[in-house]
Amino acid sequence: MAEISMKLLFRTSAIVLIGLFPIFAVGCSEDGENKKEDVVVVDFDFVGSSWEIVSINGEMFETFFSQNFAPEQSDDIEAEQESTLISNNWVFEDDGSLTGNLAFEVSEKYPGPPASSMTQKLTQTIAGMYIADEETLKITTEDIKLDVEVTLEPKEVWAAQIVGKTVEQLEADLAAESKSGFEQNPSDFIFDSGIEYTWNVTGDTLTLTYSDQKMVLKKK
Repeated sequence: MAEISMKLLFRTSAIVLIGLFPIFAVGCSEDGENKKEDVVVVDFDFVGSSWEIVSINGEMFETFFSQNFAPEQSDDIEAEQESTLISNNWVFEDDGSLTGNLAFEVSEKYPGPPASSMTQKLTQTIAGMYIADEETLKITTEDIKLDVEVTLEPKEVWAAQIVGKTVEQLEADLAAESKSGFEQNPSDFIFDSGIEYTWNVTGDTLTLTYSDQKMVLKKK
């Protein structure tokens, strides 16, 4: 199994899915600057609770990540690919700060023989600020961090097929390469700018609307 072929095949599906990160939940300020003097302390129903995105425009959020892919081939390698949403958590603090965490896995299974697999866990952590009044909510992203973790199994199968490095070194190299590729394209996970949502809380449901977009969150 050629190392370069595995890299190309694995990275393709992950790059496609990174574009599905919380593009509706965050935005940039119109002038590109974070003006902390604009941040106000609010005391509304959505503040201080932990929320998870349930749907976007009527489509369940997890379906954007929980997918199976038809087997793809690269040179002589065929892999079964799938992705799974792991975590989805957002908190609007009473000091005007926003924290968010979104993670999912992309895995590839090689039938072999011998059979092996490669799993990539991608975690996006967001720390930002928001301003709000009794009707609207505007988010200004201050910091977005992406962490990529690659796991190769079984270790002994991969160890027998790679030359010049350990399995752990290959895992680290693949993770670093994927992370670097994503960071070169920040527009893949920062969507639109100057987004001002209309918000509404009914029971344990927070609804954010903007133009023709509608996002529904549930209190955790």
